[in-house]
Amino acid sequence: MTTIGVDFRFKTMIVMDKIVKIQVWDTAGQERYRSITNAYYKGAEGILIVFDLTNEESFKNIKTWIKEVTSFTGQDVIILCLGNKMDIKNEINHDIIEQFKKETNLEIYNVSAKTGEGIENAFIHIIELLIKKNLNKKNKPKIEINNNTTNNMNNNNKIEKKKESCC
Repeated sequence: MTTIGVDFRFKTMIVMDKIVKIQVWDTAGQERYRSITNAYYKGAEGILIVFDLTNEESFKNIKTWIKEVTSFTGQDVIILCLGNKMDIKNEINHDIIEQFKKETNLEIYNVSAKTGEGIENAFIHIIELLIKKNLNKKNKPKIEINNNTTNNMNNNNKIEKKKESCC
C-alpha cells in the first residue's frame, strides 16, 4: 500500500557558481491536503506547478493553482509550470499551451517523472531565476527616509526632499 502525502526533500546544488540549498515540498495537489498546503506557501520564493500533459482538466487547473499560490505568497514569487508525462502522447493541444504561455507570461517545461527527462533543467532554471532575483534585491540602493520628509526622484535622478503634510 502506498501513501501519498506531503513529501519533503532537501538538496544542495551548484548553480551559477553558487552553492544553493533547496527545499522541495511536494503537496501532491490532492484536495485532502489542501488545508495544510497553505502553510508551505508562506515564505516560498519559487513555486513549481505541475500538470499532466495527458489530462486537459489538469492543465485547466493551473490558473486556480496560480491564484491560490499568489494569494499566500504575493505577486513576487517565481512560478514555473511543469508539463509532466512528456514520454506519453499528449492530449493537450500545443497551441492551447502556447496561448496560455502568452496570456500568463509563464514558462512551461515539459518533463517526465518516469524517465527524469527535463526535470534537472527545470530545477536549475528556477534556481537561476531565484539567484538573479535575490542578487537584484541586494544590489538595489536603499534610500533612507528621514522623519517628516519623503524622497522623490526628479528627472535628473537627484533626490528632492519634501515636507509631508499632516491630515
